Amino acid sequence: PTTPTINGLDDKRVVDGEPLRFEAKVTGFPKPIVEWFYGDDNNLQPIIETDNQAIICEPKQNLYGIEFKSFPSNMAGPYLCRATNSAGMIEKHFAVEIGGKKPTFIKELDETQIVMSVDKQNNKLTLGQSAIFETIVDGIPMPDVEWLKNDQPLCSSPRVLIESNDMEHKLEVKTITKDDVAKYTCKATNKFGEAQTVCLLKFLNEPHEPIIKKPLEDVKIEEGEDLTLFCKVDGEPMPAVRWLKDEQPLEKSSDSRLTLTSNKDGSTQLVIEKVQISDSGKFHVEAENAKGVAATEAKVLVIEPQRPPSFPEPLKELVQVETNKPLILEAQVFGLPPPKIEWLKDGKPIDKSSRIQMVRSDEGKCQLKIDQAKPQDAGVYSLKAINDNGEMLTETKVEVAPEPYAPLIVEDLPVKLQVKVGEPIEIHSKVQSYPLAKVTWMKDMTPLSSAIDERIKITNDNEGQTCLAIQSAKPEDQGTYTLIATNPIGETSVNTKVEVSQPQLEKPVTEEPIIVKDKKDVEQAKSEPEITIKEAMPNQQNVPLGDDIRLSMKLSTNDSTAINADDVRIYKDNIPLQKGDVNDLKITDAGEVQFTHVKCSPQDSGLYRIEIETPAQNLINSCLVNVVSGMYS
Repeated sequence: PTTPTINGLDDKRVVDGEPLRFEAKVTGFPKPIVEWFYGDDNNLQPIIETDNQAIICEPKQNLYGIEFKSFPSNMAGPYLCRATNSAGMIEKHFAVEIGGKKPTFIKELDETQIVMSVDKQNNKLTLGQSAIFETIVDGIPMPDVEWLKNDQPLCSSPRVLIESNDMEHKLEVKTITKDDVAKYTCKATNKFGEAQTVCLLKFLNEPHEPIIKKPLEDVKIEEGEDLTLFCKVDGEPMPAVRWLKDEQPLEKSSDSRLTLTSNKDGSTQLVIEKVQISDSGKFHVEAENAKGVAATEAKVLVIEPQRPPSFPEPLKELVQVETNKPLILEAQVFGLPPPKIEWLKDGKPIDKSSRIQMVRSDEGKCQLKIDQAKPQDAGVYSLKAINDNGEMLTETKVEVAPEPYAPLIVEDLPVKLQVKVGEPIEIHSKVQSYPLAKVTWMKDMTPLSSAIDERIKITNDNEGQTCLAIQSAKPEDQGTYTLIATNPIGETSVNTKVEVSQPQLEKPVTEEPIIVKDKKDVEQAKSEPEITIKEAMPNQQNVPLGDDIRLSMKLSTNDSTAINADDVRIYKDNIPLQKGDVNDLKITDAGEVQFTHVKCSPQDSGLYRIEIETPAQNLINSCLVNVVSGMYS
């Protein structure tokens, strides 16, 4: 298990009402559980999915996040992402700050119903009284506010008072007359946009031309979504409303997807279900009564759906393939418009060749195929997808395994091991194979394990190293020890003899005096020097098919008479080679043992061992020989 990590999630500064997306790459094993919170540490609130906000969770790609269709200013503040698995927990703090907000009327003029009559009635004005218009507007930065009368700027005067207090704005027209009957507009503007609210001051039950209180707004919408257009009109009497598209009247009966509604308060709405590209155009609303006509229009643009690239079926995290078998990587990509894709290996683009094919179907299935995978094909492969809406990447690690072969002993056991009672026994070896061999240690053909004797410890690693250790040797530990290595391709074994002797009591050593007559007698009295391996054979050697196998080991003696050919034995896979198999064996004056086998064939691959046995000592050295075709030499 590995502790989770979180990458990404920087602080953001956004405009209120605009789309916002947070993305993080969260890794760990096992796959972490990712949670999202809003608020400070003392008041954390979990974030859940709503119509406006979606939780992104794509564990196969380690991709997590939050997406807001329209970020509201009341959600600004601190956020927290938490990732948890069995190995631990990690948290990442980030924040959202509102950097701007279009003007918005919290209180509109139409909420203050103002009409005028010569009769005194509740909530109605009479001539000579004052008309008061009040509104509340919000925005970042704070908007500039302007008042208009019949679309013309209205300035302060002794009879017209304009006041502003932070977000609250007020227009007072004192001692109203018939000339004050008009459309009054409050317009708010900042660098992110503008908004306006409209009110009609009118005589009750006396005709007044229509006005547009809330105009139509341009809309850009994706194909397949529902379109809603809204506007509000006023007049005395309330005007009749007509909808047109590209100057042609819209009737509900003409299209079952259309819904037209009009209300007594002057609001009117058009809904088109599952819009099509052909629904793009100019929409027009006409409001008409006996005093005149008012109109508003908006453009509607229906576009093909837009989606950033994603991988419904990403690449597998790990792909393992054997040498000379086909390597196939597959993923499915989605995006609108369909994204462009690119395959990479270790960050570099992959080009097509006679050995490499790249295929992509109409459904987004992407495939990379490499014929006869080689060890050099191992690495990190990526599939990158790009369109106008974003970029996405999925990747996998490819491991190319060698062709299966039977176990080989590359570090041989000693011919004989001598220990004394109470001393530890340690026998080391190394096995090379694919797949990894199962190693068994035996004594006199009986399997060994710590369950049988707690003094026994057997260790193996993924590199093929193996060790049998027995603490505090006993006389009964003497015997023949066998290492057996097995995998589905084959089996091999090697033996060693262990002798356990009793420790001898030390006795005084007395030597007869040596009478030397001259220098020559002194040299002969000295003990013979020990011979060691000065330069060993390599652990492994690749030999091209048809070439000669040449192996050599150099001894620590320059006396060519110290050993002779009868002292040397050559083994292949633990089997002694006959004289006919040994084409050339030389012992040079420099103390180098040379072995040559001419014109090798594939059957000559194996573990070669040179043993030198003299009355005083044994020397052993091994080399794994691989006979390969010329293209791998």
